[in-house]
Amino acid sequence: MKTYRHIFVLAFMLLSAAWLQARGVRMGTVEDIKVVAKLPRTETYKIGNDFIDLGAKYTAFRISGMNTWIKEEPRLVGVSVISPDTYYDLSPEEIKFILADQKLDEKKLLQLSLWERYGGLLLFIPAIGLLFLIRRFSQSGKEDEIIYPEGEGEEKKENQA
Repeated sequence: MKTYRHIFVLAFMLLSAAWLQARGVRMGTVEDIKVVAKLPRTETYKIGNDFIDLGAKYTAFRISGMNTWIKEEPRLVGVSVISPDTYYDLSPEEIKFILADQKLDEKKLLQLSLWERYGGLLLFIPAIGLLFLIRRFSQSGKEDEIIYPEGEGEEKKENQA
């Protein structure tokens, strides 16, 4: 029973946001944009004075910079060439035009890799499982030692043998 109490306390501390943040572990929801298609530098793909590329914007929950799950599925946006952190919302008609003009497949562009989608979970779940196994097997070899009052221990040890 003691083992499970330790594991419960460990799991609670690991999942406690305040405990993690107090120890410098960055966690929270972030918007991420990745460029999925480079577009030609022509007037067709220019917004203001800025050329754009096609990007996928999604929202993810991260722990220590690793995505643990996706909160908002990716959607296509225009990404600034000058400043990759700047994006432009494009209308569905503009997106359809760009996809047709460049002969791109929207489903392939919006597909996130397994690491981008669940990278943090792929590391954290096995790590917690490993901690559980180490704790479990490190205690399994220990035998409970019986402590007898003075004088009684020698007689009982002889009887047990």
